[in-house]
Amino acid sequence: MSIRLLNFLLVLAQIAIGLAALLVLLIFVGHVIQGGPFTTNWMISAREPVASFPLVDDAGALRVDRGTLALASRDWRPEFVQLLCVWVFAAGANLAIQRMKAALAAIAARKPFDADIVRGLRVIGFLLLGWVALDIVDALIAQPLILANAVPADRAIALSSSISRPEGSFTHLFRMDFHISFLKISAGLFALAFAQAFAIGRGLAEDAEAIV
Repeated sequence: MSIRLLNFLLVLAQIAIGLAALLVLLIFVGHVIQGGPFTTNWMISAREPVASFPLVDDAGALRVDRGTLALASRDWRPEFVQLLCVWVFAAGANLAIQRMKAALAAIAARKPFDADIVRGLRVIGFLLLGWVALDIVDALIAQPLILANAVPADRAIALSSSISRPEGSFTHLFRMDFHISFLKISAGLFALAFAQAFAIGRGLAEDAEAIV
């Protein structure tokens, strides 16, 4: 695959990420103008489709469908938190793509051990590890906000966080899902290791040039 094609694909990725982040923002602004309902989505452990059910005090409604929980309520905070997480992710992804484009430019200039490549790989590695941290922050903040408003009117239905389980007997018990992505952690560590290898290579190349 040519460097020009890779650059083109990276630009397309930037555009797609930017449009997705803008769409999420426009949806939130639209909900604010309309006065709600505000919507939030989260993965849950259940896989079977279940019809919508109302929340207490007509605060909104929940829908569980094939492992995804959708909350529609008058509270804007859960949707706003997820909006912030989307924008933080979009900013990080855009930075990573910019560093990748700089690395490709260095390679095209026949400078495989250029400082831009080393810096770019390190930035990408730390961003991947930061992505895991963002997932954790999202879970620690978004889950409690969702649960604070997602109280089913039917007492036979219960919804719990990913680290707790309510006591009692319920017809339907749903548990919000969350897990640490070891793939992201491995990719981040691999990028950092790769950056260190390129830094060593750059040092050896500079030593060789000094000897010559």
